[in-house]
Amino acid sequence: MTTDGKLNNPSSIPRPEHPRPDFKREDWLNLNGTWNFSYDPDNDGRERNLSDGRGESFPETIQVPYPWQSQLSGQHNTDYTGVVWYQRKFMIPSSWSGKSIFLRFGAVDYRADVWVNGQPIGTHEGGYSAFEFDITSICNRQENVLVVRVDDPANLYEIPHGKQASIPPDPWQQFSFATTSGIWQTVWLEARPECYVSSVRFTPNISDEQVRVDVEIIGYTKQVQMLEFGIQSASGAVITEAFELKTTEGKQVNFSGSINIANPELWDIDTPNLYTTIVKLKWSENNSDEVFTYFGMRQIEQRDGQIWLNGHPIYLMTALDQGYWPDGLCTAPSDEALKADVAYAKRIGLNGLRKHLKVEDPRFNYWADQLGLLMWCDMPCPTLFNDLACERLYTELMAMVERDYNHPSIIIWCPYNETWGLEFTLQTNTDMQKWVTKLYDQLKLSDPTRIVVDNSGWSHVKTDLADFHYYTGNERDWRIKIQEYANKPEVTGVFGFKLMADGYELNNTPLLLSEFGFGWQHDGSWSLRWSMNELRRHASIVGFTYCELYDIEYEYAGYTLYDRTPKEFGYDLATINSADFIVLDYQGELSVFPDDEILIRLLYSAYAHPPLQNGNLRWKLIRVLPSHVPESVLMCGESAIEPTPYTVGEIDELKLRVPNARGPVQLIVWVEDDKGKTRAHNTLDFEIYNPTQSFFETTDNEESFTFALSAPPGNKAKSVWNSGDHQLGYWVDDRPGAIWFDESGKIELRIPVISRLGFPSSLQDMTLIMELGSRPDEITQSIVGKNRFSDVTVSLNNIEVETVRLLDLHVHAGGALTRIHNTGVGEHGEWVELRIADERLEKIIKEAKRTGYLSLGLEVKATAEHVGGLTVFGSRVGRYGIDPTIKLTIPK
Repeated sequence: MTTDGKLNNPSSIPRPEHPRPDFKREDWLNLNGTWNFSYDPDNDGRERNLSDGRGESFPETIQVPYPWQSQLSGQHNTDYTGVVWYQRKFMIPSSWSGKSIFLRFGAVDYRADVWVNGQPIGTHEGGYSAFEFDITSICNRQENVLVVRVDDPANLYEIPHGKQASIPPDPWQQFSFATTSGIWQTVWLEARPECYVSSVRFTPNISDEQVRVDVEIIGYTKQVQMLEFGIQSASGAVITEAFELKTTEGKQVNFSGSINIANPELWDIDTPNLYTTIVKLKWSENNSDEVFTYFGMRQIEQRDGQIWLNGHPIYLMTALDQGYWPDGLCTAPSDEALKADVAYAKRIGLNGLRKHLKVEDPRFNYWADQLGLLMWCDMPCPTLFNDLACERLYTELMAMVERDYNHPSIIIWCPYNETWGLEFTLQTNTDMQKWVTKLYDQLKLSDPTRIVVDNSGWSHVKTDLADFHYYTGNERDWRIKIQEYANKPEVTGVFGFKLMADGYELNNTPLLLSEFGFGWQHDGSWSLRWSMNELRRHASIVGFTYCELYDIEYEYAGYTLYDRTPKEFGYDLATINSADFIVLDYQGELSVFPDDEILIRLLYSAYAHPPLQNGNLRWKLIRVLPSHVPESVLMCGESAIEPTPYTVGEIDELKLRVPNARGPVQLIVWVEDDKGKTRAHNTLDFEIYNPTQSFFETTDNEESFTFALSAPPGNKAKSVWNSGDHQLGYWVDDRPGAIWFDESGKIELRIPVISRLGFPSSLQDMTLIMELGSRPDEITQSIVGKNRFSDVTVSLNNIEVETVRLLDLHVHAGGALTRIHNTGVGEHGEWVELRIADERLEKIIKEAKRTGYLSLGLEVKATAEHVGGLTVFGSRVGRYGIDPTIKLTIPK
């Protein structure tokens, strides 16, 4: 059914896959790969006749379809905007004889003029929309020369560009990314008969078990035409339908009809069923046009303050996806990279993505269709609000809707974001309000099947979702603002903008927090769990967009690094991005004492489908220990629950008496269904402060006696380092909870010897236990590379014990003590345990008897393979809550 393998060699060209799997013909030829290339800073290429395509006029080469600012283009020219020229040669396959030849472009940013064999064939304006030209009459059956002139001006004020950087800069320039210019989606040739299918629209009607088809046909023929549909469901059921067309004089025929889809197999998040379809236009036995496409039987709507998918409410769990890659910028390096982003979003529990201020490559939507991911699609904005800017935005917006209409994954269209392109005056400007209302109405007229958000964030005029944006790293501020938004949205606002524009009412429009996080120039991933815990308490808020799926340039709040390396969060992200979510509503202190009472209100946000009927709530309080140590459960319990579906309700209350323990503990609460499957899971971290109790208990048995000696980081005897003044680090209760140094250096901690024991010569062994981390310059997960190593040489009484390679200074929820005491955002180290039981033990004992103390030395040598500094954690910061400790075992 396809000639991909015959005409297109995947090993020799980038992005070899068909660019439009949702609208594909058998005969096509990929033109990606090495093109000749020339900059035209003086814009005199026309005068120099570059349109003729003479090879000597193109001194450089570029890899299409990558923008010239990208690494993958081979140019990597981030300083140039303006005019460039592309040139390449191609041949028409002999098998296409007698057919019409179309030259197709996925997208070119921004203005493109095209010549074939020196003849002008057309111009296109618009950086995100596809275009094509019929080049049949110009092509030779031998070699042809294709030339493309591209003009992408530096000043983007009247051009839809979203977050591409403009010169002069946008008001939001601090949030902008690299400009991307030129051919940035696939270029290909396509052969069609003289009469052909130009477009197909599928509009599903689930309740009537039908799909409406709207077909545009180009090319007149007096012969009787048949329009045939061969449809196959995901389960293999076959549906065929044929319609006889009444031909009319002219070049275009529009057909509308309905096809029965009995017992439709619905496209849903967990069951993305697709109906693969061959649309065949036939006017004689040997003359026909075939298009391969697909559709999904899916219904999306908003009503009763909620979002409904296929007849039941859903909780929309999305991440902001801005469509950038470090090597390709706005062009994905491969089709596998597009699929991987969709698959990763699914893997971490999300049911959707918000494609932000970019019209994405159609293959991204294809993978969202295939894997089952809901898509919110933003339109890139211009800077100014004037007739030209509005006309350009409207043209690109309608082109996006037309191109992507059949994708069942797409559920939301959004023309504006945060009044960008509306000059931040939509709140009070009646002309802008009329314009945005007109856009909403036009979108609903063009596509009544989807949700429309008029201006994401605030100052809504006419919208299906009253979405809101809010960023903070402060838990108290977050709680106050989210409560306000949930309970009194009409008064909610930020930066002087209210949720609704002046003169407009909220009514019963669903509420959705469509941007939140804390990661602009900082790694804010640590804030996700407590942000979500508060957000899911409120039944009136029916979804979220976390910012964002991956880091980009200076934005560090991604689930992954820019190169898509997943970050460590300290927990399974799928437990946070979960349709059923158990809320641990606790407002008390997180540092508690033995015998304190802890009261935790439990709520259940129940949006899984089908709903949970009878659940079993289970919980346990455990000590935080390294993974190699058996779990230590301090308390546990369970009870039966019956959550109310598609809302948030209180299900239980936990009243705990703090046990006699010390250090970090974690409360784990989860809900199982009647088959034992976990439906919701959440955790809460505490510190049990019990200064009279040692982390390691003294043990006395028939064979030996074991005890522990500790040295808080504040017991620093001396230190030497090469990176300036030494810092004592994190302080808790006026005492250093951790100490560190950058690069290389040495710290010595003194541990007094307990004199009554006197270090007998029969000492069996000695074990060092510490929590250590490296000390990188940037305290964040968002780094170039994966780990920031440091090699630490450990010694006792100047006798080297071992050199330990630390992987990193970890920064995530695992460092709960650091967060509890507001000394950082989750910094912690690794559990380091070293046993000394050889000849060095005797030397260490001898020196300890002489001095009366053990000297613990921790050194990063300047000559070490990895010189990455050192952080020494104590009992009230980090992960494990231990001071550097020496365990001694004495035989009896």
